[in-house]
Amino acid sequence: MSVTIPKTQDLVTRNVTTFESKLSQSVPAADKSFLRVLSVALAAIETEVIRKLIFESKQNIGLTASGSGLDELYFGKIGARNPAEACVLTGTISADTAATLPATISFVGDSNGVLYFPDSSYTESGGVITATVTADELGLTGNLEVGDTLSISSKISGVGSVLTVTSVDNLGVEQESDEDYRQRGLDSERLITGGGNSADYRIWAEAVNGVTRAYPYAGLPYPDDPLDAVPPDRVVYVEANTDIDPDGIAPSTLIDEVRDAINNDPVTGIDNEPLGLVDESLYVESIRRTTLYFEVRGLNVPAADESSIQSQIESALSSYSRSLRPYVEGLDFVGDKNDTITDLTVSDLVQGILTSVGGDAEGVTFGLSVGVNIPRYTLGEGEMAKSGGVTYVA
Repeated sequence: MSVTIPKTQDLVTRNVTTFESKLSQSVPAADKSFLRVLSVALAAIETEVIRKLIFESKQNIGLTASGSGLDELYFGKIGARNPAEACVLTGTISADTAATLPATISFVGDSNGVLYFPDSSYTESGGVITATVTADELGLTGNLEVGDTLSISSKISGVGSVLTVTSVDNLGVEQESDEDYRQRGLDSERLITGGGNSADYRIWAEAVNGVTRAYPYAGLPYPDDPLDAVPPDRVVYVEANTDIDPDGIAPSTLIDEVRDAINNDPVTGIDNEPLGLVDESLYVESIRRTTLYFEVRGLNVPAADESSIQSQIESALSSYSRSLRPYVEGLDFVGDKNDTITDLTVSDLVQGILTSVGGDAEGVTFGLSVGVNIPRYTLGEGEMAKSGGVTYVA
């Protein structure tokens, strides 16, 4: 139930009325009147107290808590939120025989300007030195890709000047957001775990920082023939945070981290999965995004509003497309099911925008390619959606 915060002026009026009632006399209308000044002061205090009480009440509920309140609510259930992590890279640099790269040297990323430091000293082997370096900054800033280069900060005798990235050992990520931490906390309250069921796989996978959502299924990953699957084949699709990839496509480094977290508890090192479930039959894949193309026929709005309305339609359909999520039977709450798009759903969405200016349209359709419309589409395993744009047909 929503709580309405009274306006300060309404509280002032109430206080003045209270004084008049108790004293059986009118409070002077002058702003400098003592009782009027007192009424204003009390109303200002009351307003802040009410706001504080409402804020604190929200901190007791998982759906509305935020910041430190969310931490206090779920720390005892799922532990602290995942901290920011620095990017860790492995690369090679040319070197003369027996040359050494000291641990005190540093590198600068050529594309991002971030400092990187070797984890230890390294010695030449086969004409190169292979070194592991860690970004000096936490979060996404230090992320590089295979093939990127780092320049050595000062010349070392017998050692080249450029380190080329050969692998990304750990992806730099920001501290776990409120929404991701909230989702894990809500899952801990809603899901029934144990025995290596689908809820277990979701919790294990989402414990990795950088994972927004995990979708576990029995069987083989898309597009393998489901008839070829045999127990204990199982697949977990991973959706990455949008700050890692705008479409939530999980990079290979994050996929590897999720696989490791599923196999072994990252804190204790103990096997997570029950006896008999082996890594060879576990598949960890990224989600995929299917592009949806929309068509609005016979748009009829005032000419002065057409540009604004079209912009609103495109924004709304883009947000709606990204809100669709695959439904995992037996794991997801049926009331949250949102995996099917139809002509009706997109028409209702668009009409709500057109109504604001007294407009209408002959119809709204969508499809998987421009000009080829379909009445319904249900997302498959590990499949999400995005808008490919809106076409307006007269």
